[in-house]
Amino acid sequence: MAQNTETVGVLIMKKLFVTIVLLFWILIVSGCAARDSGRLDTGKTYEAVGAIKFDEDSGEDVFEYKDGKIIRLSTLSPDNYAIRFDIGMAYLRKGERDAAIQQWEKYLALAPDNSKSVSVRERLTVLKIRQATDFAKEAVKRGPGEDLENRLKTNTVAVLNFKNVATPDLIPFIKGLTAMVITDLAKVPELRVVERVKMQALMDEMRIGATGLVDPATACKAGQLLLARNIAWGEMGVSQKDDLQIVSIVTETLNHQELGKTTIGRPRQEFFKLEKEIVFKILDMLGLKKEDLDPSVLKSLRRIHTTNMRAFMSFGRGLHLLDQMQFAQASQAFNNAVKLDPQFNSAHSAAQSTPRSGDVLKEGSSGPHTQQRVQPRQPQTTPQLPPVITPPPRPRVPCPPKPCW
Repeated sequence: MAQNTETVGVLIMKKLFVTIVLLFWILIVSGCAARDSGRLDTGKTYEAVGAIKFDEDSGEDVFEYKDGKIIRLSTLSPDNYAIRFDIGMAYLRKGERDAAIQQWEKYLALAPDNSKSVSVRERLTVLKIRQATDFAKEAVKRGPGEDLENRLKTNTVAVLNFKNVATPDLIPFIKGLTAMVITDLAKVPELRVVERVKMQALMDEMRIGATGLVDPATACKAGQLLLARNIAWGEMGVSQKDDLQIVSIVTETLNHQELGKTTIGRPRQEFFKLEKEIVFKILDMLGLKKEDLDPSVLKSLRRIHTTNMRAFMSFGRGLHLLDQMQFAQASQAFNNAVKLDPQFNSAHSAAQSTPRSGDVLKEGSSGPHTQQRVQPRQPQTTPQLPPVITPPPRPRVPCPPKPCW
């Protein structure tokens, strides 16, 4: 009898053990699924999971999954970033590029550092170049139009590439400098600054590249087409001492009124000081004095992008190559700029958003490229603290044999 009781006890213990193991196994599987539920970077070929359809009853677009489940975009949770990638792809497949851009910009706003973010940025780069190109063609064809007084907002400004009156090797310098000026002006909340990609597309369409003709009339027309009340433009040359000479002009585009003009000279190695002088001169000509700016904005404006000349020139070359749709070479140049100066934020942003080819929009290229990218910079700590000795981490329980990603 005692032996039977012992046998029953062993059986109970075995069943209890099996039950615990099964529950533990289920928790592992569900944990893996939960870990990956917000991760879109599967490395697999992207497959359409749904489509955008117009709902006549509600009068709005809805996202319909393959299984028939319908998501109304107006009721979509603001925190649900993962679905916005699928919605963007559905809009793109439908041919609605602007809607796709809107969804992917929301994705990045919600999840800027998600494993899929680099891929989304690459897609947005190509889409925005195409969007800007179509805008420029239509704008030049249509002309400034009527009612400019109301259409040109008082706080809008566009910055054109400075005209190169020296040697061709200054083109990357000019493009890099202009990009940094635009980045800084966009930090001022009182201004609405035209994106560089739109400005470059219009200059290309108007055939006024970095070495082309830019005069007051052309600059004002460009500003009107960009719907910018103010236009910053000018020229860059080299003095006999090989110093850089920049003439910076701000013009009110509606009445062709010159708001200010200044000449700045600096040695090439002081390009970073030159850029800051240009920014504050433009702000001054727009009526924004240093003392009127918010202290946090002023501090941000004074922050140097880079002091590394080689990194700066590599960044400028990357922009020039990107303007020519040479994505692979542009990506290499941006990544090289980051390697030369890991604290160069504008180069970081460009490196993480430039694809290796324009084929990034194809559905078979959903995952990040295999090209090794420069890792995001780590913030510097001053002073450096001694390393903290921590106990080794507990070993992770492996996922089941079936891949959970």
